[in-house]
Amino acid sequence: MSQTNPRSIGRSASETARPSDHLGRRPNRRELILGALGTAVAGGFFTGRSPFGLPRSISLAAPSTDYRALVCVYLVGGNDSFNMLVPTGQQAYSAYAAARSDLAIPLSDLLPIGTVGSPAQEMGFHPNLPRLRQRYLTGDLGLVANIGPLNAPTTLAEVAAGASHVPPHLFSHSDQQRYWQGSRAEGLQAPGWGAGLVERLAASAGGTLPAAISMSGSNQWQTSENSGPYGLQTSGAVEYMGFESGLGAARMELFEQLINRDSERVLVDAFAERHRRSIEFGALANQALLEAPNAPEPLPEDNALAAQLSTIARLASQHAELGASRQIFFCRMHGFDTHAGHLEAQPELFRQLDDALASFQDSLDAFGLSQKVTTFTASDFGRSLSSNGKGCDHGWGGHQLVLGGAVAGGAAYGTWPTLALGGPDDVGFGRLLPTTAVDQMSATLARWMGLGEEDLAGLFPNLPKFGSANLGFLS
Repeated sequence: MSQTNPRSIGRSASETARPSDHLGRRPNRRELILGALGTAVAGGFFTGRSPFGLPRSISLAAPSTDYRALVCVYLVGGNDSFNMLVPTGQQAYSAYAAARSDLAIPLSDLLPIGTVGSPAQEMGFHPNLPRLRQRYLTGDLGLVANIGPLNAPTTLAEVAAGASHVPPHLFSHSDQQRYWQGSRAEGLQAPGWGAGLVERLAASAGGTLPAAISMSGSNQWQTSENSGPYGLQTSGAVEYMGFESGLGAARMELFEQLINRDSERVLVDAFAERHRRSIEFGALANQALLEAPNAPEPLPEDNALAAQLSTIARLASQHAELGASRQIFFCRMHGFDTHAGHLEAQPELFRQLDDALASFQDSLDAFGLSQKVTTFTASDFGRSLSSNGKGCDHGWGGHQLVLGGAVAGGAAYGTWPTLALGGPDDVGFGRLLPTTAVDQMSATLARWMGLGEEDLAGLFPNLPKFGSANLGFLS
């Protein structure tokens, strides 16, 4: 859901209730209200002290001793991960340099990590990722090689023949974003697997705030027909304006009367309930952040991702006070659609990503959450090996990162592709066919969160088609 205007009382980013369910039966009044309340408002919350006081209807749950959280760091535009991780062996590097042409990183600049993955080969990080490289060497960072949306194991011949199981609309930003964040790679918009995860864990998740929290507004990962993310800003919940001075007290009194009366009109009551919930959630979120510790070191300057992640770390540190045992967080970093200006843009993108992820993990370590929070990257697609003279174009397979104390780091999972134009993994124009499915990575993360085998199969209907439903990067 998109952010609402924080200076507007009467707007909501919620989705409206559906007029009928999938069986064609008209829902009753209670179902309509619950449907309208299914998605938490992404804006219209408080910063600082609430003029309405503490929440009335939400009470704190018992502290949780079993806490786990996922953090999705979405790299918008399609990260060129073939420059993020680069082969450093003489023969493999020569093939990489020939394929990448002017986009290739000089061998002497790469940060080596030794021999890793399958097939085993020497690899190195981009020179602007020193802190992530160190996390890899100390065992907190794992690599997922050549991953992308698939509905079944797929060959080059099947792609060329247009086989029915090949995901439609390949190389499209909007479609690939839905495939990455959804529970299957289909043309119709699949529900987000993060939303499906928290719905299936609802009985044990607990918490006085919604389990799905977004630092970047609407997203497919946390959205389904029945639920959606609760939106925060880096400063906390968005503020209702107009209650601070002058006629503020009179406005507040009138507004409270409006949202607390029963009009016996379905949409009016649902709208009022949304505002009651936003007030209550906003007060809880802001109080939690007020009591949360600060990051152990100053945040990197001019780094929007670092600011988002810092707020997530601080809110996660209050999970016991909020009674939460399972949470999923979403944040975005923009700028990865590097058709042009690639060599100028990519170093700065990687510098910011390196600082943001490393600072976040430092905070989790300081807060005692290292083993309890797992962070993973996702992106629209990998980019083409070939250069267009200014940058690179839309691809398919690419590499991703998983970070956290529970990660079996210092290793790569999946299969390294052959970095050669016209090679055995090239579907055309330097676009590489994934050898690991998004479903496999997603299911590995969901299993760590506590989802059982039956629920995994329900959440990821294509999962049984792949050789492994657990990539092994989480204990």
